[in-house]
Amino acid sequence: MSVGFVVKATRRVIIAFLALHDSVICWPRLAEKEEAKQRVEDNSCPAWRDGFCMVDGTLVPLAEKPGHHGEAYFDHKSNYSLNVQVSLL
Repeated sequence: MSVGFVVKATRRVIIAFLALHDSVICWPRLAEKEEAKQRVEDNSCPAWRDGFCMVDGTLVPLAEKPGHHGEAYFDHKSNYSLNVQVSLL
């Protein structure tokens, strides 16, 4: 795997996501927002009920150290990984 391949693959993935943007990314309707608030209150800390746009992340381990800026991918668990974050409404 080369630096050029990573750049090209990243561009293709971003273009694919952007093509889906208008059909899959939208703000929740009032009823959906209220349902999510109730779920937070029922299943976790009631004080978080009015939280909005929560973000969670996970580390996706890489098979080996990337050749370009490899140390930037070294995580707190002593692995090489990518951090993926998801926003929940």
